[in-house]
Amino acid sequence: MLIHWIWLSRLPQVTNRQKRMLLQVFRNPEDIYKATEDAFLSVGGLTEKNIVSLLDKDLSQARQILSDCNEKNIGILTYGDGAYPSKLKNIEQPPLVLYYKGCLPDWEMVPVIAMVGTRKATAYGLNTAQRVGFQIASCGALVISGGANGIDSLALQGAMEAGKRVVAVLGCGADVVYPAKNKDLFGKIEKQGCILSEYVPGTPPYTWNFLQRNRIISGISNGVLVVEAPERSGALNTVKHAMEQGRDVFAVPGNVNNPSCAGSNQLLGAQALPAYTGWDVMREYAALYPDAVTRFEQPYPDTFRMEQTPVYPEPVEKVRNKSIDNREKSRYSVEDNQRKSLSEQERAVYDCLSITPKPVDEIIAALEMPAGKVLSILTVLAMKGLVKNHPGKLVSK
Repeated sequence: MLIHWIWLSRLPQVTNRQKRMLLQVFRNPEDIYKATEDAFLSVGGLTEKNIVSLLDKDLSQARQILSDCNEKNIGILTYGDGAYPSKLKNIEQPPLVLYYKGCLPDWEMVPVIAMVGTRKATAYGLNTAQRVGFQIASCGALVISGGANGIDSLALQGAMEAGKRVVAVLGCGADVVYPAKNKDLFGKIEKQGCILSEYVPGTPPYTWNFLQRNRIISGISNGVLVVEAPERSGALNTVKHAMEQGRDVFAVPGNVNNPSCAGSNQLLGAQALPAYTGWDVMREYAALYPDAVTRFEQPYPDTFRMEQTPVYPEPVEKVRNKSIDNREKSRYSVEDNQRKSLSEQERAVYDCLSITPKPVDEIIAALEMPAGKVLSILTVLAMKGLVKNHPGKLVSK
């Protein structure tokens, strides 16, 4: 029953991974709800806090959420439903329940492409997002993004102009319009796709929700396209999830003098494929989806009118040459300081590298980590300027 799915999804002190493990043991949430303490003790892998949480049989909160969904015409998609995206099931922390407004697409019949980027986009970035979103959708893909200002909104708008379905994944309740200026856009998305969220109706747009949300955007997708992103951007967090999940990553080349493009340009040297048009992305899926993907040759209609003020970079102060005798600025001192700021796993990968290029496969073989994790860390290190990529899948410090 839906009420038991909601109850299970809302339990504190129990991770999504543990909940998925319990579903394998007890078949469904109703059986988990009815299980006794002895039954949980026999499962193994559960702490005392986990079991105390699982023994809380109060369904009042779940009933209220179910009532809110019925009142606000919000659909509920559970991990056990056939319509649940199969790719999303395989990520490390899949959401057990998704709430949506609109009509769910058929996730399995077409490639799903996530388009992400900065909220403070330049005129170039906004135009490119809308144009490429239109092209990708016209070639047969389902375009998915967040509902933020900037790149997200223009990518979704471009895809809808092609007459295709789109999906917006929010970091708040599906009934919460954030940002407020996207009210009209969200109304169109409901009619031409769906608004999706793992958060219950009425959940405010807390900052930390958006980083959590990003794993869903990449998890549903075959590939993630970054249109324009600075070095510190939520879009790069989505890329991190994509690399860990084994998804393809693409990036639109941007102005090398513009800080808004710095992060996305760095991706081009870190296992991301360049994308100048929608077909540069979609050609990668033509063989996998022969009945869905077609090359779209028509020019993009000139319907876009700039409604946002372009963001131009601040003047960059010229960097003066420093003496190599300055120990604090020497290459080895800087490198050592940067190494200290890395996590334990990042240091392990970095220490396997040298200034002589090595094959990526050799790095993976030397470490006791999953290949996807190593590739993800190499991407992060490259974005930090600690790793250089070379042709032939070679990497070096």
